[in-house]
Amino acid sequence: MNKVFYQNNVHSVSAKILLDVNNLTETQLANILEISHIKSVCLDLVANAPIKVNDNQLNIKVGTISVNVSESFRHTLIRSNFDFCISNLVPNNAGRTYFLPLVNYNDFMELIRLILIHNKQYYLHSNFKVDDFLYLHDRSNYLFPTFQKVWSFAVSYDTSRLYFNVLDSIANRFKQLIIAFDECSFYCFENRGNNSISYAIYYFDSFVSQLASIFGNLANTINYFYNINDDSRKVDLRVSTNKGKKFLKKVGEKDPLFCQKLENADFQNFLNLVIKPLRNDIEHNNIPQGVNSKTMVNMILSENTWNLLQSIIHKYPQECFFDPNHFTNEIYLSIYPVLKSLMIFGRKYINYVMQGFDLHWKFQDISKAEEENTFHPEPNSVGKECENSLYFTTYWLPIERQNKMVI
Repeated sequence: MNKVFYQNNVHSVSAKILLDVNNLTETQLANILEISHIKSVCLDLVANAPIKVNDNQLNIKVGTISVNVSESFRHTLIRSNFDFCISNLVPNNAGRTYFLPLVNYNDFMELIRLILIHNKQYYLHSNFKVDDFLYLHDRSNYLFPTFQKVWSFAVSYDTSRLYFNVLDSIANRFKQLIIAFDECSFYCFENRGNNSISYAIYYFDSFVSQLASIFGNLANTINYFYNINDDSRKVDLRVSTNKGKKFLKKVGEKDPLFCQKLENADFQNFLNLVIKPLRNDIEHNNIPQGVNSKTMVNMILSENTWNLLQSIIHKYPQECFFDPNHFTNEIYLSIYPVLKSLMIFGRKYINYVMQGFDLHWKFQDISKAEEENTFHPEPNSVGKECENSLYFTTYWLPIERQNKMVI
């Protein structure tokens, strides 16, 4: 791995970068240059052709380097001390850490974001730095926007303490989920050693635990939202469990269409992976065993967990992210692609559940005008762009092939 993944919050983030100008758009080049203006970032930029942004010729070192996507060229970059070579000739690395320093634009933006966040540098723009609280708050608002609407209604119109408490718990778990994702991602790329393995596994365990617990909290949110008021220990969203069947039957009596969404096969497959066996294996049976390697941080999965993971991702291009090694009954797999896929589908299905709430079932006395005045989502600070890539990137989110669901 390169030195850029060995940083701390005292020193600036330094990196030597080769820009493949002919295979990057003007907007992409401008965004990379914006990063270089961040106070805590020091980028040594080398271009293989003169750079023009908005018809302005930029004073950046130019070298006669022909970029290609090959193992020999990758080794040439390493010998020349390049931390990154950014070129859209490179496909999405999707966690193939051994391919660095060759990265495409999307991967670079995600990797530099992880380094900045790990170093406690929270930027929404190159000149707009925030603290960790605002970062976690704003990012959870962006990742889970539907939750904010339900939260706003609860605060404004509902007096049920149990309902408010379970929503508060979800809000806190969102922040813990984000911390675990960011830190686990960083340690999967950090210079290899015992510490990176230990921390990657630690944060992966935390991520899985928080993700599974969020769906438990969502079950109790439904419990209080629809005035079912079962014992909190007797609610479950899984059709595969007896208490889940009983609970979903009661949900169906209140809101049949919502119950159908909860019984969706893809959603149920995801729950059956995250809650059991993945969380069960980690918390009750064994801790994932780290495998020290020069190329990636690995973990061991059971055959059952691997089969469930495959069944979830088989419809999406994410399936190419996984490159398992089979040893007897155990599967050795890189942590980062699993983490990334869990975040993709976790985010998707959390919003999926929240979107299914019939708000007027609980808040039926609220007029349309009141409803519109209750919830004021913050305007997108980056205009027509989907998001600020320094803040969060979703280039790897899957596109539904059938029965499209809004993510």
